[in-house]
Amino acid sequence: MEQTKICEACKRELPISVFYRTKKGKAMPRCKACVDNFRKCNMCKKRKPLTDFGGNIYCKECYTKYSKNWYKNNSIKRNKYHTQFRNDRRLKVLNYISGEDIKCAGCGFSDIRILQIDHIKGGGLQERKEVGNITTLYSKILKMDLKEVKENYQILCPNCNWIKKVENKGERGGLKPSLS
Repeated sequence: MEQTKICEACKRELPISVFYRTKKGKAMPRCKACVDNFRKCNMCKKRKPLTDFGGNIYCKECYTKYSKNWYKNNSIKRNKYHTQFRNDRRLKVLNYISGEDIKCAGCGFSDIRILQIDHIKGGGLQERKEVGNITTLYSKILKMDLKEVKENYQILCPNCNWIKKVENKGERGGLKPSLS
């Protein structure tokens, strides 16, 4: 008959073979199932079920405290990173749409700070509503085939973009040119 031991975590009497061994060959106090399904949080030092961790070294409770504190203490660093990420992504999209020479398709203006992405066939407002935000739109454009991008998007300066809206009667209720 096989020797048994009581697991200190689950309080079940189990055969000694379901316990991990120490370097000296003794059975550990917790069974393999309890050891494999529990982890020690690096912050609160408590042993908790793996379901309380979500892939982090901290339990969910400690991770929430840690992340709130980190966001509070690193807001300038975070904002700087996100601004740089958005600017890099925007530049990548402008390059993808227009090639190496980034300029307005209407007049040739080339100050990238104000150039805008125009939907050649219209429907920009609807697309922005569908994708949710500009970063998602940028990701969508970068995943598209270059031929499809060239058919649907162009780079325009604000003046050319407004002129196009007026000439096409716009997507905001029909802008009409003023006669005055």
